[in-house]
Order: sequence, then structure tokens, then C-alpha cells
Amino acid sequence: MKVLVTGASGFIGRSTVAPLMASGFEVHAVGRTRGEAAVQWHVVDLHDRSGMRRVVETVKPTHLLHLAWCAIPGEFWTSPDNLRWIESSLALLERFAETGGRRAVFAGTCVEYAPGDDLARIDIQGKRRLDDRHDGDDAETGAGLVAVEESDDFDVAPM
Repeated sequence: MKVLVTGASGFIGRSTVAPLMASGFEVHAVGRTRGEAAVQWHVVDLHDRSGMRRVVETVKPTHLLHLAWCAIPGEFWTSPDNLRWIESSLALLERFAETGGRRAVFAGTCVEYAPGDDLARIDIQGKRRLDDRHDGDDAETGAGLVAVEESDDFDVAPM
């Protein structure tokens, strides 16, 4: 079994690598910088769609642990990067499912799930809800997640 861990050099991600290896996973770590763990590192910006696709297609992971997100203290609550992360995360999940991925776990802050000022949020069904001032297409992201959830080749399980 191969697991792709995004944000593997971050605060939470770096704590997941050793237990995954001890559980028998072949761990492929993704980050904008190489971390300290002795795993196979893939340095890529997940907002770079071609770089992200290349990593997923090369590794062909069976599992995905997605922990990457904007986490700069004092900035992440209102960062415009939150919208980019929603779009990049959806693209990652879709590519993962298309290449045969079986189980994905996404973790984040309360920013994705709780009300807040000027924030993009995703509800539990994967539908994107945006602040009234955003002029994006809300249906696109929600429809993509629902399509992945309904795929016969991809497990979706409640946490």
C-alpha cells in the first residue's frame, strides 16, 4: 500500500510519517520543501496542477492523507489562498480517484467547516458555500466532490 501525504513537513504532517511507515505503508511525502523524515519526498506546489498530476500519476497511491493548507498564523483566517486550496484540494482528490486511489482522508482547521467572516467553507457533503462577495461558480466544486463520492471505484466513509 502506498500513501501520499501532503503537507508532510508541516506541524501535523510530520507527525504522521513514522506511524504510517510502522503500519507498513510505503510513504510518499509531498511538500513545498523537503522535510526531515526518511521517506520518498516529492517537492511540489500543489497549486501547480501539472506538478500535482505528475506526482499522483507517478506514485499511484492507494491512500491519500491531505494535510496541506494555508496555515500562517494571523493570515489563514482571511487568506485568499483558502479559495485556491479548495480548488487545488478538489483537483488533487479527482486525480487521486482517477488513478485508482481507494481511501482519502482530508484534515484541516475549523476554517473549512465553521462560520466565519469572509471565508470559504465546505460542508460535509462537499458543497462549496462562499461569502456573498465572491463571484465564483459555487456549483462546480460541489458537483466535483459529489461525482467522486458516487464513483464505484472510490470508498467514501464517514469519520
